[in-house]
Amino acid sequence: MQTDAIAEFYGAWNKRDPDALARTFVDDGTYTDPLCRSAVSGDALHAHVAAVAAALPELHFSVTRTLSGADHAAVAWSLTAVCKGALDCELTADGAPFALEGIDVFQIAEGGIRSVRRFFERRDLAEQLGMQSFVEPIEVGTMTFGYSLRDWVSRAKPALLGMTWIQARDEDDKAKIRGFARRIIKGFHDVPGFIGVVTGFVGLHGFTLTAWESEEALRGGVHGPEHVDAMRGFHQGTSAGVFTSVWQPLRLNRVWLHCTHCGTANDGYRAGRRCQHCDTPLPDPPPYI
Repeated sequence: MQTDAIAEFYGAWNKRDPDALARTFVDDGTYTDPLCRSAVSGDALHAHVAAVAAALPELHFSVTRTLSGADHAAVAWSLTAVCKGALDCELTADGAPFALEGIDVFQIAEGGIRSVRRFFERRDLAEQLGMQSFVEPIEVGTMTFGYSLRDWVSRAKPALLGMTWIQARDEDDKAKIRGFARRIIKGFHDVPGFIGVVTGFVGLHGFTLTAWESEEALRGGVHGPEHVDAMRGFHQGTSAGVFTSVWQPLRLNRVWLHCTHCGTANDGYRAGRRCQHCDTPLPDPPPYI
């Protein structure tokens, strides 16, 4: 019975059949992996398998080794697939092939599988999907560490800065907020007068700095459908709190660039765009954000 249940489990995965896979479990059977993060069963198990199968339409598991006891088994496996969608709120790709190795730990009951705990390196999967993974401390004294994103479309001088923060309650909240942020930034690209953005998370604290050519441009951004959708999500319970503000620059100093030939520091936006010392063409100036 144990061998049959395990064979049916991997057969259902390779057929990408959530109904067949769900039938390998007893009624209250549970499944856990690094994508769903916590145990799922019933309808939630069916939905999770369906979502993974949709993102990996060419997946194939190969069992490489099995160790079994009376009602337990550990199965080493290899997976080959091409990711063509979202595996969860963070891991997504559009046509990225990958190979992965992992272990499933089974508990078998009369009538089917009682539980499966799947283990694999989420960091390895992320890197194969073309995503960054890095190691930072969580906190050092009063400093909290995290990650950020920068995007820009214009070298115009900013007339207004938008500064916000949003507080996530947990990692699921953070993933939802990050999803909103990516859609909002893409929408900003269609707003005349948008200059750029720096945004990120430290711990559960999200922040955003946006630069705009005018107040009209900023209003166009925050009233866009993506931002309105995010505000609706906040009022429906996403995040613990939020703060927004608009600032005007007191002073915009020069953008200094070193000449690539003689090393002289130049105003990056100086007329003529040539070195004031040796007349070598200056590199393109970076944006103000």
